[in-house]
Amino acid sequence: MKQIPLDLEYHEGLTEEDFFTSRCNEDAIKFVLNWHEWPNQALIIWGPRACGKTHLTHIWQSHVGGKFLSSPTFSTLNPSEIVDGAKALVIDDAHLIKNQTAFLHTLNLCRERKIPLLITMECPPQALDIELPDLLSRLKGIVAIEISSPQEDTLRLLLIKQCMDQHLPLSKDMIPYIINRIERSYSAIKRFVNHLRHLCLRQKKDPTLPLVKEALDRVSEELESA
Repeated sequence: MKQIPLDLEYHEGLTEEDFFTSRCNEDAIKFVLNWHEWPNQALIIWGPRACGKTHLTHIWQSHVGGKFLSSPTFSTLNPSEIVDGAKALVIDDAHLIKNQTAFLHTLNLCRERKIPLLITMECPPQALDIELPDLLSRLKGIVAIEISSPQEDTLRLLLIKQCMDQHLPLSKDMIPYIINRIERSYSAIKRFVNHLRHLCLRQKKDPTLPLVKEALDRVSEELESA
């Protein structure tokens, strides 16, 4: 049997060509690529974990440049430091931002300076626990595009693509076996592929049904303890 190469790094392509487009995210990718038409030069993309939001921000950055800030990095800077010199700005996982005053000031500065802004979060703005009425009003005034949870056909294609990206060839009987036993979520598929990859690397061989079963068990254990 052909052995897979020993490569300990998880390679995840973040280019436009690497993006998996489906019914769940087609509106999001269209809006990202037509960023020059955004009202007020701002857009929110929201959806479940591992659905491709961060991938979309990298695609957008490839077109416009600018700064990328995760929520932990955001908390270490003041609004002026965030905005100064930025041609465009990404705020990733904005639902995790604790300093609402700094968030509001950053939004205001981007609007005043006409800096294009892309925000990602796991829920729509109105579902956030926001204490500042002005911040909630500002966020609700930004177009928000949802990436919905995957249907079974999307889940199957996503599984195949991610396994191909990681050089993990699945036999035809493995695919329905996995789909029938895994949680219907983007995160579960990503966890599964990561576990399967490490198991295959450890044993230096392509996926087998026992390895698939072990990877599924590990995903179930993680999701139960999360």
